[in-house]
Amino acid sequence: MFIQNLIRSFLVLFFVSLSTLLVSAQSLTTNEMSFRSQYPSGARGDMRAINVAQTLVGNYGFISAERSGVLVVDISDPWMPKMCTTINTPGRAYNCSVSAPYLFIADGAHGLQISCITNIAFPVMVGEYPARVFTSDVAVKEGIAYLTDTSFGLVVLDVKDASAPRKLAELQLSGEPMGITISGNIAAVATGGNGVHLIDIKAPERPILMSSLDTPGFALASCIIQDVLVVADFRKGIQIVDISKPEAPRIMANYDCSADVTGVCAHPRLGHIYVATGVSGIFVLDITDIKAPKLSQEVELSGSTRGVALSLDGDYLYAACFDEGMRVVDVRPGRNFEVIGELGIPGSSESVVMQGDKLFIADGMGGVKILDPKDPYRPALISETKTKGTPLQVLPLGSTLYVADYRGLTVLDAGDLKEPELVGEIETPGEARSVCVYKKFAFIADGSNGIQAVHIEYPDSPVLSTTFNTGATDTRKLFLKDKYLFVATDRELLILNASNPRNLAKVNKNEILGNFMDVFVLGDHAYLADYEKGLVIVDISKLQRPKVSSVCKTPGYPRGVWVSGNYAYVADFEKGLQVINITNSATPFLAGNYETSGDARGVFFLGRYAFIADGRSGVRIFESKIREITTPGENVSDSGKKK
Repeated sequence: MFIQNLIRSFLVLFFVSLSTLLVSAQSLTTNEMSFRSQYPSGARGDMRAINVAQTLVGNYGFISAERSGVLVVDISDPWMPKMCTTINTPGRAYNCSVSAPYLFIADGAHGLQISCITNIAFPVMVGEYPARVFTSDVAVKEGIAYLTDTSFGLVVLDVKDASAPRKLAELQLSGEPMGITISGNIAAVATGGNGVHLIDIKAPERPILMSSLDTPGFALASCIIQDVLVVADFRKGIQIVDISKPEAPRIMANYDCSADVTGVCAHPRLGHIYVATGVSGIFVLDITDIKAPKLSQEVELSGSTRGVALSLDGDYLYAACFDEGMRVVDVRPGRNFEVIGELGIPGSSESVVMQGDKLFIADGMGGVKILDPKDPYRPALISETKTKGTPLQVLPLGSTLYVADYRGLTVLDAGDLKEPELVGEIETPGEARSVCVYKKFAFIADGSNGIQAVHIEYPDSPVLSTTFNTGATDTRKLFLKDKYLFVATDRELLILNASNPRNLAKVNKNEILGNFMDVFVLGDHAYLADYEKGLVIVDISKLQRPKVSSVCKTPGYPRGVWVSGNYAYVADFEKGLQVINITNSATPFLAGNYETSGDARGVFFLGRYAFIADGRSGVRIFESKIREITTPGENVSDSGKKK
């Protein structure tokens, strides 16, 4: 009898457990995200390098814009360059080279990408070749592609059949190969701290290292003028090298630009070299006396100039300005190096939020943008408003917009969405990163200066009231729930009582340590984007004694988080959008990963749409479709109703 009862008890437990598992199985869901659109539709990119080349249909500029791919620009009228198309790549476009009808792209960790540009408006990817580690530059000559790989050296490919590149040879080089220049049978490879290597490529299948020259700086790029090699040597300026005897190169002269030199090109007739010097713009050096280069002109440009290229006739200089776009300089004699044209959209989407049916975007140098996403496939710009600072977060409350714009707080009246007007502004002592409003006060996460309480009873005259020292190096984000302020810093999570806005009081006695970029609060949990750990979920049912419930590691570096239903949406920087199932706060798990073309910095979710603040790539819109997993013997619709 005892044995029978034992067996009966075992069977009861077994079927109860099985039933529980089946019920659990019926409650599992998937969250499928589908890309719908982005704003702006044309990539803004981080302009890294520029090449000008003749194609089958005319002259075009090709701008390597890292995660935004390659931007193709019509430069037939240098006064009014026009965006033609964007060639998206799977990696980071660091440089490119044209050999009509193909564009060869050095795409970082994704190696060489080859695009057919016969129809310049509709380029088509036709071939690729994997990177050893990271492909940084490419030069093409007579159907042979020469690639630099930062952790190896030189890779030589036969690309006569662009759809099937074939390796001919490779040559290991010391240093970090960053750029390549070819002239005749010589390839000059800039290798960072190891200077430059000169390689004999007379026989492409057998490249021979002829010599190496250690430069005093960090060699990034070069150009060749007959028997002279000009090296962009980063913080050591320009090095001018005699390569008349390539087996024994020697530095003849140098010019200290007192700036970060990242690119260089030479005029074939005028005796000038043009130097990209970052925030210092362009230096024009006179090398009529090659042994004594001298400064002829400084051309000031907005942004950080990373690369330069001459038009094929030598009349115009095109500059890739990292965060501002492209600039065109007239370099014809007697024209005084006038900037005559530009192309580019400033801005970097840092955060996004919705009020009503409108999106409000903190777009960095692009100001505050208001979008109508009624048609998620074609979001429409309503207005853009520049502030004196760099907007990092916008908080819409009714018709008033509170903007944390790095330099302080800016208040806008958006009663007329098409023309928001400045109401008031005030500088803060730190770096205003985030804002929330309680009673008659705006709280500012002020970076290195804790939290600033700003009295805004009269929004046209905001007044700094008090400062709360968070004890952190960087106070980053704020979230207000009822009267409690949740603060994400680079050190810990703080929970503050804001009942008396002039005297914030710390509530939590337990430390929740981490490198937190953002915080979102829902119910009894706080969800934190930890730059190093991933998503950290904290139980705040007892505010004085918060405790970590769980951590879900993400593949990137979380910058923003939003929670809706059973899912947390994490802006994971260069790894895009991560969707995390938080049905059980103790055991969250990654439910989906969706790449974006930029660096995902913020996220907002409403209804069935996720809006991603994607850095230089603007705002990307994804549609969510939540499905229940069907158990055997049942047919469950998308809405969860059994049929």
